Amino acid sequence: MGRTDLAAFATSYAASKIGDIDDLQRAKRDGDDRPGDWTGPRLGPTFMSLPTEIHLLVSQQLLYPDALSLKHTNRYFHELVYTGVNLKVEWLVQRRSLHLDCPNNVRCDLGSDLRFCRGSVALLMKRRREHIECESKPGIGCIVFGTATCSHKRKWLHISAPVHQPQPNPAVENDSSSWSGTPLTFAQQQNPAGTSAHGPEAMHTRQAEDRADSHSRDEHSYHMETTPYSPTPWSINNDPTQILSRAIRHPSDENAFKYYLKRVCWCTPAYDSNLNPYRKLGFMALSHPVLLRGVLSVSAAHMEMYGQTNTGVSCVRQLHALGALRSALHLLERNELSQSRDDSTAKVDDPPSSLSDKEVTLAAVVMQTSSVLMAGLWTIEMHIKCALYLIQHLGYFDRAPSSVLTRTVINRLAMVDVMLAFVRTHRPQAPLDFYMYQIHEELDREEPSFREMHGCHQPVLSFLARIAVLSADLASGTSPQPEIRAKGHQLETEMRLWGHRYYGILNTEAASTSSASQGPPQIVPACTALDTVCECFYWTAHIVLLRRVLLEPTKSVRVQSIRRRVFDLINGLVPGCGPDSSLAFPFYMSACEAISLEDREWVCRRHMETFAVYRDDWRVLLMAAVEKVWSKAEAEAADHR
Repeated sequence: MGRTDLAAFATSYAASKIGDIDDLQRAKRDGDDRPGDWTGPRLGPTFMSLPTEIHLLVSQQLLYPDALSLKHTNRYFHELVYTGVNLKVEWLVQRRSLHLDCPNNVRCDLGSDLRFCRGSVALLMKRRREHIECESKPGIGCIVFGTATCSHKRKWLHISAPVHQPQPNPAVENDSSSWSGTPLTFAQQQNPAGTSAHGPEAMHTRQAEDRADSHSRDEHSYHMETTPYSPTPWSINNDPTQILSRAIRHPSDENAFKYYLKRVCWCTPAYDSNLNPYRKLGFMALSHPVLLRGVLSVSAAHMEMYGQTNTGVSCVRQLHALGALRSALHLLERNELSQSRDDSTAKVDDPPSSLSDKEVTLAAVVMQTSSVLMAGLWTIEMHIKCALYLIQHLGYFDRAPSSVLTRTVINRLAMVDVMLAFVRTHRPQAPLDFYMYQIHEELDREEPSFREMHGCHQPVLSFLARIAVLSADLASGTSPQPEIRAKGHQLETEMRLWGHRYYGILNTEAASTSSASQGPPQIVPACTALDTVCECFYWTAHIVLLRRVLLEPTKSVRVQSIRRRVFDLINGLVPGCGPDSSLAFPFYMSACEAISLEDREWVCRRHMETFAVYRDDWRVLLMAAVEKVWSKAEAEAADHR
């Protein structure tokens, strides 16, 4: 897409009407007219006033002990700091290369932080907290933190190590002081009565204390390192109100932002974990007003579904988000026109942790798509078209972006595009050569994991995109029916080869005639529930392939056996378990194939139980569409009789 195309599209998008603009304007007069009017004194620059990209870069430069301390002493950085296996291994390798003490336990567990910070690892982290170990030889260049003398000082040297003023980690100091509004304070340990603060006596005293502490260092040392409640070495007031008040001036906006972090980010992905990129995207929005408007719009739409705000406030926030998007697109248009005068400018990729203006605008457009879906409005084609234009302009049709947050919004857009294609019975707006519609199994393993975000394996999304294209071509008559059915059989073979591990259970289920409504759902772990949701997506892909491409009837043995398997899987999940928030597409698509009265009653009952937890308005629309399919099938059966 050329620069003139982007300029023309920005103009058309700015003039587009999303929903009923008259109702939105009336809601603006009735609701909170200025929820985002930011006023107040301008504060001086601090570490927390820097863009979130810099905070991400700082968090990526920390060693494991510093990252762990920062993660558990500051709520803002808790969502940004990574303390996974790679960082643990990097810290151990670095200690070995510097000839420092390493864990002497061969059974070192690299799993969770709690299991890793035990035994000798806890003692090493405790000693590191008390002083910064020298990188060359013990006793040279140590900065004392919690003791009067350095425990590495040689016994035969009777020169007292000077007591330095404690200097905290810069990231922790700047972050904590800006977070709480008070300077970071350290509590020095007091020497025992009658013990000199210098000399070998203090050194021997410290060695005796180390030997005594080594017997009970496991849990105690871990909490010394990771919790802010220990009296040493510091005390932090980590109230998040200060950081939010500097970026968000209006109290209603602050409440909506907190609601987004707590509630919306929990139910948006299929599997919520510490690596949830939607929370990181929320913190990134604090540095980008257009993205922040989108976050607040999504939060308001979600709050409206649960009766925590009125329609007027939700519509006003949507208007503000659309206005910010139009301004951002016009700004991109002006930037493109200015860059067109200098074609010799080389294109430089952005750092992995930063977002360009186009990527920020893309994230805001996808946020607005989520807001429209939550409000039950289905006029989102313009948003998807705008997002695809930005993706094409960024060059991300053929390759995945380096930024985790950009990959997150592109993954969500691809999922919405394919699901909407089945609901509307048309082709996905993105072409089939889009990299998300090709099989890339590594996307299920890389952050953000497509499988964890959407409860669907990435290859299954590729299958669904191809099925949607074949179904649309068959409905429109653009291709001969025998050719489309031949492609359908070839695709079915590919799907069977990929999902061969599922067929052993299906054969067992096919021999049984038990109904899905029998037996109450059992509580299962979130990881197991995620696997169940992924299997539901796989079998649903087979159902839509058989029904829409191969044109098999609802009463066929294959359709009913797969439908029964999907019902059994869904019935095994408790509504509200987390991953079931992504079950809407498999549930309503397979519900259309229910024949018996018992199965249909189970579908209605399950719909009500799920809607009580996830009150999305589009679930009501999908259930109404399912009931229309049932009515049409009953009418056709009556005509044949």
